[in-house]
Amino acid sequence: MAAKTEYPHIILDENEVPTIEGTSMKVAELVIEHIAYGWSPEELHLEKEISRRLKRVEELRKQAEKSPSPLVHRLKVQGRLCGHIF
Repeated sequence: MAAKTEYPHIILDENEVPTIEGTSMKVAELVIEHIAYGWSPEELHLEKEISRRLKRVEELRKQAEKSPSPLVHRLKVQGRLCGHIF
């Protein structure tokens, strides 16, 4: 269970790590990224969302390489598709 702190929107998670309320973002991550890149909290959140989506795309690519869709298989058999589709 998270605990409130003296600071608005900052809570302590179950490991007593300061976290932005309503997110999984650690305060330390926010501070480090702000110092390193000058990013605002909104920019940092966007960056994390982009990273999350890129990771998902990579997972889907690996899955597709292991088990191509029926359409990709038919096109390869017909000689209409060669190499990677990505």
